[in-house]
Amino acid sequence: MSWLELWHVVSVGLFSGAVLATVAVHSLLARALDDAERKPLAHAAATLGQAVVMPTMYLGFVSGLVFFAVEWHEGALRRPMHVDLMAAAGVVAVGLASMWKAKARQLARALEGGEPYAKLAKLARRSFVFATGALFFTLVAYAFAMWKSL
Repeated sequence: MSWLELWHVVSVGLFSGAVLATVAVHSLLARALDDAERKPLAHAAATLGQAVVMPTMYLGFVSGLVFFAVEWHEGALRRPMHVDLMAAAGVVAVGLASMWKAKARQLARALEGGEPYAKLAKLARRSFVFATGALFFTLVAYAFAMWKSL
């Protein structure tokens, strides 16, 4: 394993861990019974997205682009198919994480504004779906990476 592959694996691992923590926070948020519990959890989710998930997402994405560029430079005909599949799964994971961040911010603002429970529940579900989707496609990218070693 080259240093480039190691850098990419570690950065995507950090991103996966951050998204997993996000899914856990949203699971707690969905189970919270009153606004006194929901508000700190929504702020924690929004802060987690801003301070942890997004920087690790960009780190993983940039390292993946560098890894993809190196593989591409070695020759398109020799490039294995798993690299293209990893790149596609990574792009989808990054897009879903970006959507999650926007929904987490909307949810925090809606809680602060005292929106009705139906709207809060809808935003919480969407946010959870985007976070879970980002985690799923990150794991799909890992599965394609493992396919290389078979």
